[in-house]
Amino acid sequence: VVKKHMEPRDIYFHSDIHGAASVVLKAGEEEIPETSINQAAAFAACFSSAWSKAFGSADVYWVNPEQVSKTPQSGEFVTKGAFIIRGARNYIRGLPLKLSVGIVDYEGDRIMAGHPEAVSHYTENFSTVKPGYTKKEEIAMQIRNKIDPEKMFITEDVVRVLPSGKCDFVDQKGSKRRKKR
Repeated sequence: VVKKHMEPRDIYFHSDIHGAASVVLKAGEEEIPETSINQAAAFAACFSSAWSKAFGSADVYWVNPEQVSKTPQSGEFVTKGAFIIRGARNYIRGLPLKLSVGIVDYEGDRIMAGHPEAVSHYTENFSTVKPGYTKKEEIAMQIRNKIDPEKMFITEDVVRVLPSGKCDFVDQKGSKRRKKR
């Protein structure tokens, strides 16, 4: 993604924890809004090892493309798949780990995972999850049953868009569901 698709106006995101994915926010023609930056940062946090460690939040930084390099300084070594970041990092701290999954119409129906505000922009039919204690496959089956009443997708399609690790549901407002007494 970084080497093939990142362009000079884009933004590179990485969670400040070992085992995080690289996320690139494509700029397009216009200025990137602050909400998009925050949503992309939250997405990067969810797809880091913070999710599988069941953290409630994570810190993410973003930099401009010219700060991202595969070329080490003399005497340094860069492992496969790693990048060197040069210069100041822009941190967004304490991002809650929440991810919504829904079916969107983008070149046909597709399953989309992303920040709850981003997914709700494209569909009213979605579920929101957080790190938890339920196996990913079980949560994926429940999500599919909720968002896909016509059974167009298989459970594995939902599993593919979820982060590594276990999950639990949150309600639409983002708080824990309360047990009935």
